Amino acid sequence: LAACSTFGGKKETAVEPVNPQPHAQAQVQLPSHINPYEQLMLGKTWVTVAAVDQNKKQIPASDKRVSNYFGFAQYGVNGQFRMYTPDQKPKMQGDWSFSDDGKQRVLVAKDEAGKVLFERKVENVGLNADMYVYRIYPNAKDKKKYIDIVHQTVESVKRAQAAAAAQKAQEGVLSIKQAACKLTGRFFLCF
Repeated sequence: LAACSTFGGKKETAVEPVNPQPHAQAQVQLPSHINPYEQLMLGKTWVTVAAVDQNKKQIPASDKRVSNYFGFAQYGVNGQFRMYTPDQKPKMQGDWSFSDDGKQRVLVAKDEAGKVLFERKVENVGLNADMYVYRIYPNAKDKKKYIDIVHQTVESVKRAQAAAAAQKAQEGVLSIKQAACKLTGRFFLCF
């Protein structure tokens, strides 16, 4: 799979999922059926951060073509997943898997009793430890028009937000120093 990249100017919002610490799976002996692509998904909470069309144009989360894809997800070593809406209400649950080559994810959504509700297959286009991108086609017959659904781990989003806050604070410090230079006219205070 291709390495993930950052798409366009995305709006950053605070992220606090319902269950920010999924069951620790790092200490669990992974079953042999878990492939390397599935391993990257385990033990993390994923949040949808963007939807981007084939022209790299960002699509708002409120757009009916993508609104159902936004939210939080957790993938378990037992082959089960749970998803939540952006406002952290349970959305769906069931079984999940990646193809051995990592090119496809399959979700089998089930109700509380375990009855299959639907199956969804998506084309994976990017995956690493912090980002997962899959592609949907609004019209299955037209592969030239698509939308990439971009997810990041909650931890990576928090790191990015902390870095942005630190950068903003640093810019604020520089602005204060620059203002002091202008007010005092003392060159040595400017360094």
